[in-house]
Amino acid sequence: MHNLSVLGDSLKEAAPAKSLAFLLDGKRRKSFRAGFERAFARQITRGVREVFHGRLLQGIRQLKGCGLGLTPAGDDFIAGFLIGLHVLQELRGQDSQSTANAIFHTARGKNIFSNTFLDLARRGLLFGRMKDLLLALVSGSEGSVRKAAVKLFTVGETSGADLATGLFMVLRASL
Repeated sequence: MHNLSVLGDSLKEAAPAKSLAFLLDGKRRKSFRAGFERAFARQITRGVREVFHGRLLQGIRQLKGCGLGLTPAGDDFIAGFLIGLHVLQELRGQDSQSTANAIFHTARGKNIFSNTFLDLARRGLLFGRMKDLLLALVSGSEGSVRKAAVKLFTVGETSGADLATGLFMVLRASL
């Protein structure tokens, strides 16, 4: 739990300005100035609220494809959420695969990059920087969590931080 708090602090302190870390620190919303950026932040907020308030698949539909870039921020968040579900399944020994499958099928769109990333996350197949962060969270020091988080934040313009935000929020809500 301590290391999870360290991840949350790292997101607030070191994530890119226009990442989804604004969900954890409202002061970051001031980075979203243009009309599209404000509408984007509102839609993400609505989707995340739905996800964590009992309307999971409705929230996933709100997040799906939301944002710019090779993998939109909403898709990155969903991938982090799926990784978090997989982690919780491993920690608790409870099968959450049907939930992960439902999320994946709801989130799947026309972006082959996002679809591949979401499928890998659903199956718990991680890339190096995410694996390093999870290892640090489970058995590392505060410093190793911060180092792994900052390294993950360098993936894409905001993808690494958006992924970490999804992971952090599902773990924080469930542990």
